[in-house]
Amino acid sequence: MDVRRKWSPGEDALLVEAYRIQASRPTGKGGTVNWHEVAKRVPGRDNKDCRKRYYNEHDGAVKKGTWSKSEDVRLEGLVREHGTQWAVVARRMETRSADQCSKRWNHSLKPELKRRPWDEQEDLLLMQAVLAHGHRWREVQCTHFPSRSANDVKNQHTILVRRGVQPAEEQCGCVVGGTASTESSEEPSPRAWEPTPQSIPDESGLLTMPGDQGIVWGGPELESLGDDALFSMLSSTSVNDANMGYGMWGGVSGGPPAGEAVDMQEAVVQMQADVNAASTQRMTITVEDAEPETLTQVMDVLMRETNAGEKQQRDSSRTTAEEIKQQLNLEITMPNVLILGGSGYLGTAIAQALLRSGGYAVWGTARTAAKAAQLRAIEVSPVESVDLANPQTLAQAIDTYHIDAVIDASSAYEQAAGVLEAVVTAAKARADTLANDKAIGPKLAFVYTSGSWVHGSPSRRVSDLTPPGTSIAPGKPATAVAWRPAHEQAILAARNVLDVAILRPAAIYGRGSWVWGTWWGPLLAAAQSGSKDAIQIPADKAARTGAVHVDDLADAYVGALDRIQGQLGSWPVFDIATENLSVVDLLEAAKTVLGVEAELQYAGTMGSAFLEALSLVANTDSSRAKQVLGWSPKKVDLVPNTAVYVNAWKATEALKSKD
Repeated sequence: MDVRRKWSPGEDALLVEAYRIQASRPTGKGGTVNWHEVAKRVPGRDNKDCRKRYYNEHDGAVKKGTWSKSEDVRLEGLVREHGTQWAVVARRMETRSADQCSKRWNHSLKPELKRRPWDEQEDLLLMQAVLAHGHRWREVQCTHFPSRSANDVKNQHTILVRRGVQPAEEQCGCVVGGTASTESSEEPSPRAWEPTPQSIPDESGLLTMPGDQGIVWGGPELESLGDDALFSMLSSTSVNDANMGYGMWGGVSGGPPAGEAVDMQEAVVQMQADVNAASTQRMTITVEDAEPETLTQVMDVLMRETNAGEKQQRDSSRTTAEEIKQQLNLEITMPNVLILGGSGYLGTAIAQALLRSGGYAVWGTARTAAKAAQLRAIEVSPVESVDLANPQTLAQAIDTYHIDAVIDASSAYEQAAGVLEAVVTAAKARADTLANDKAIGPKLAFVYTSGSWVHGSPSRRVSDLTPPGTSIAPGKPATAVAWRPAHEQAILAARNVLDVAILRPAAIYGRGSWVWGTWWGPLLAAAQSGSKDAIQIPADKAARTGAVHVDDLADAYVGALDRIQGQLGSWPVFDIATENLSVVDLLEAAKTVLGVEAELQYAGTMGSAFLEALSLVANTDSSRAKQVLGWSPKKVDLVPNTAVYVNAWKATEALKSKD
C-alpha cells in the first residue's frame, strides 16, 4: 500500500517504538530489522513507508547527499559479499539506508552500466525515443539504451532539453527501434538563458540532477518568481538538503553551488505568476517520492512553464483537452460505476439497485464467461480483464471504461491493499492529465465494503463515529478482520485524490446469503435425515449478530454514491444494520421452519477465527446512515419472517447442488 500523506507525531511515536522493539530482536535476513513487523504496529503504513521514514527522520547515523569515493568502494565490496540483499548491505554500510544503497548501485556503480560521455548520435536517438515512449524512462532505457541506467537516460534528456535540442525527425533521420541513417549537419546550439517554452512534465519528468552539476540561474527569472515563492519552496520542511545559497533571493545573476541530491518525500509548490497582461494563472507542482531529487530541477521546470509571453507549444504526443473530454465521455450524463465482485451475491444486488435508481451506468467484474453472461442478462456491462491479484489490470480497466466510481464488493482480504493502490494510481493519472491541460475535474470515487465485525463485542452501544482498532473503541476487532481498521484509515487518508465512502454492513441475509449456512446447514441436514440426535451448532450461546437484508444494504450504496461528492461530511463511514439479534432466537425460529425436533447444543467457536466473528455480541447503531445517506430500510423483522428467508436460502442451496 502506498498512499502518500504526511506523518503525524503520533505515527512517528509508534514508528520509533516499533523499531525499538524489532531492533532488540531482529528477525529479518542477516539479523536485520523486520520492517513488515514494524509496519504492523503503525496502522495505515506499509513496510516501505516505515523504513524510509525511520531512516530519513529518526536515524541520525544515516547520511544524506553526495556519496564519497570511500563509500562507493565500501558499497562495491559489500555487494560482492552479499549481493542485492540491501537490508544486509545497509546494516554493514552503517551510514546509508537500504534504499540509498540500492539506488546508488543500480544508477551509478553497476559494472555493466556504460559510463562514457553521450555522443551526438545517442542524443538524437534519445530525443526520438522520448517522442515515441514519453517519459517512461525504464521503457526507453530497456528498448534503446540497455547498457545505460534509466537514471542516466533521464539525466541526459534533461541536459538536452536545457540546451534547446529539439526531437525533429528531419534532424537525424532516426528510426526509433533501429539506427539512424544520417547525421545532423549542425550541432545543437548551447542553451540560451531564455528557457525553451515547455509544458510541465509529469512526475517522471522532474528528473534527477547529479551532485556534480549545477543550473545557471538568471536574475530576471528569479525576480519573476518572487522572493516569497522561492523561499516558501526552498524552506519546505519536507526537504532535507537543497544546498543553495541565500544570495539567490535577490535575483542576482550567476549560479548556486552544485545541486546536492536530496531525498524528497514530498514537496508542493504553489505560486501566482503573470502569464500575460490580462490574466494570471495559479499552478501547483507536486513531487512524490522521486528520490534522489533536487529543488533546482523543480524550479527550472517551474520557470520554463511560467515564462511570460507566447503561448506554449504542446508536444504532439500530449493528450489535448478535447481528447480528454472524449476519453471521459463527458457527453454521457450518467456516471460510470465499476463494481468489484459485480457477479457476486452483494455485487449483483448493488448493481440492480443502481440501475433502478436511473442515475448510473453499471459495470461489473466477472471471472468467467458464464458470470459475464449473467451480468449481461441483468443489464450490467461485464469486465473480464480485471484480476485483483494484479492491481495494474484494475487501473487499466478504470481508464479503458472511463469509470467515475469504483465500489469494492469483492470481499478481498489479501488483495485489499492492491485494490486501493490501483484506484489511487488511476485517480492520480487522471488528475495529472487534467492538470496538464490546466483543467479541474471531479475526483474518482471509491466506496469500500468493510463490515461491522471491526467493532468486535463492545461493552457499550457504539456508532460509526467510533474509530475501531483505537484506544477509544470499546471493543476489539474480530481476529478475522483485525487488519481492516488500518485499511479503513488508509482509504480515508487517500481523500486528497479520491472521494471515498466506507460502508460496514452487518451479517447480510436474503435470498441465498452464504453466511447463514454455517448455522442453518446443520439444521437442514438433520431435517433431511430425520435424526433426533442433538445438533451441534458452531456458535456461542451468548452471541448476538447484527443483520441487514441485502436489498436494504444495496440501497445504502446508492445513497452513498449519490452524495459522495461533498455531501457525506468529514467522516464518510457508516454502519449498516437494521437489528441486533440473539443467535438462540434465530436458530429456534429456523428450527421450527425446517421441522427439526432435535435439541440444539452450542459447541462454541472451536478456535476458528470465522466462527469467532459470527459469535460476536453486536451492539451497533445505524442512525447516521439514515440521517446522512437518507437510508430507509424496509425489511427490519428477520425473526418474524424467518420462514421466507430460510426457504429462500434452502431453495438456493438446492439449485447449487444441481449445477
